[in-house]
Amino acid sequence: MTTASAFLLAVAMALHPGAVATGSPSERSPAPPSAQSISPYWPPLIQRWGPLIVTYAQAQGLDPDLVAAVIQVESAGYSLVTSPMGAVGLMQVMPLANRPPVSQLYQPEVNIRWGTRILADMLRQADGDLLTGLAAYIGGWNRAGNRMPRRQATFVLDAYLRAVAVRQGLPAESTEDWVLLVESQANGRKPHFYIVEPGYQPTSRKVKADVLDNLWADLDRATSAVVFAYQDGAGAAAITIWVIQPALRPTLGEV
Repeated sequence: MTTASAFLLAVAMALHPGAVATGSPSERSPAPPSAQSISPYWPPLIQRWGPLIVTYAQAQGLDPDLVAAVIQVESAGYSLVTSPMGAVGLMQVMPLANRPPVSQLYQPEVNIRWGTRILADMLRQADGDLLTGLAAYIGGWNRAGNRMPRRQATFVLDAYLRAVAVRQGLPAESTEDWVLLVESQANGRKPHFYIVEPGYQPTSRKVKADVLDNLWADLDRATSAVVFAYQDGAGAAAITIWVIQPALRPTLGEV
């Protein structure tokens, strides 16, 4: 097995055991992430918050390593950070009128509890567009389409994928040149699919049906992992990702 192939299997096993898809999306059942600790990839400043991250991430149906990635990018694990815009603490929560005051948001438990709640809400509101949901968390909805919040969102995704690889004993570099296929199933609708590509101008584009058909034919060369699982008005819902190998990029074309 190549390093890339091993990584693709590892992401699936880390977040959703048995979730490497072998058929149509409807044949999979979303399940909430169940990790009991965060990946050893994270440095000590992130590891120290591991129990809080796991507790509050799982309460919202989020993968703990995604939350750890947000903390790494937003604050590097420093709980007393305040941004020039006024965002506070580990997850850089804005102290709006309906939220705790700054003094409380400096407390790691309060900050992570609110940060995970806000992150989950943003991902729901983004209608399955993972890149836009993360960008909205970072920069607010009025800036979610701007280059800088979207680049920050790809930094979160990059750190997240590296953490999952290391959890499985693989080198963090095995995630280089990633492209994501994102599936959103919510509100009883047909799944929506997006391709996320990093870079100077990160993109998140819906997938054409013929491109999707070609990708399903190569699912043994892609990775499935549940990033966010929750309940909506129609029942179980989830955001699932596949990490697409570089060899499949020609298949993507102009999606």
